[in-house]
Amino acid sequence: MKKSLVDISLNLQKERRKYFENYKVHCRKIKERAKSILGKVKILVFGLIIKNEYQPTSDIDVLIVSGNLPHNFDTRAKNKTEIKSKIGSFSPFQIHLSTPEEFDNWHKNFLKVITKKYRERFALLTCEVKKRRNNEPKSNLYLPYFSFFFSL
Repeated sequence: MKKSLVDISLNLQKERRKYFENYKVHCRKIKERAKSILGKVKILVFGLIIKNEYQPTSDIDVLIVSGNLPHNFDTRAKNKTEIKSKIGSFSPFQIHLSTPEEFDNWHKNFLKVITKKYRERFALLTCEVKKRRNNEPKSNLYLPYFSFFFSL
């Protein structure tokens, strides 16, 4: 019996739902794979999954920060493919790679915009305020938002 396009679409949606329901388990797998390739890494999940506002067509954004990340675009693409292979090539995970410098100069600013709006939801989460080189407190709006999910 042939499956209709609707049946195929429903099956795909059902498979994708498993990733969303168990995204923390898959993020641990991503972290393990990233560590085996890049060494020390920090994993951050952001986007609609954290806000619990995802749709069937959403992706799960995962940012991997590592000081051992190559600067060559082709090598980074290869690393992303190797990391994603641990959880399935057709999974809804969108892997983003960043050096600590790129994180400080770009991603951190983007993440602050997201978390500032939603920080009330995570008011009960606590984190240490880290100091900058000039001894001023580092903005930590993004830290409580993510620390619950990434102390793996």
